[in-house]
Amino acid sequence: MKLTDAEIINRVLSGDTDSFGLLVDRYSSRVFGLVSKVAPGGVEAPDIVQEIFVRAFTRLSRFDGRCSFGTWLYSLAYRLVIDLCRASVASRTVAVDEERLKAISDSAVDVFLESDDTRLCALPEALDMISVQDRTLVTLFYFEEMPVVDIAVVMDMTPANVKVRLHRIRKQLYILINKLAAQYED
Repeated sequence: MKLTDAEIINRVLSGDTDSFGLLVDRYSSRVFGLVSKVAPGGVEAPDIVQEIFVRAFTRLSRFDGRCSFGTWLYSLAYRLVIDLCRASVASRTVAVDEERLKAISDSAVDVFLESDDTRLCALPEALDMISVQDRTLVTLFYFEEMPVVDIAVVMDMTPANVKVRLHRIRKQLYILINKLAAQYED
């Protein structure tokens, strides 16, 4: 019978620290996926994942069950990645003019991002050009398919703010992809 996260956590907190390995086994590939997509190049994802689980183990008594263990773990991961990557990402992040974002129609962005346009090959590079926070939002929503309410918990935002930021990021990626594609055509 498969133990629930709550049962494993209770075992660990009762002194069976080896049971924490069950949580590591259960979540390590997902946490690694998040970290490898969000952290900038040159950052060693396995080292960050290990540190996340060390922090989770040492802070497990603080887990209060208001959200799922996975959401809580992603919160720890997000905060650690932000802390480790502040300086390296700030120098690579590209700002996009707010007026330019407002001028782009939602339908143009939707059609483009849902197409198989060859310019979309620039998406990974465009993702590297946005902030760690924005890349985390995209990763959690589109790649991890996490519900907006859980993303709000992970990133300490309101669900409405998550939706607004995702909307803005899609437009920002549209601009960056087109800018990158134009560079390749020159």
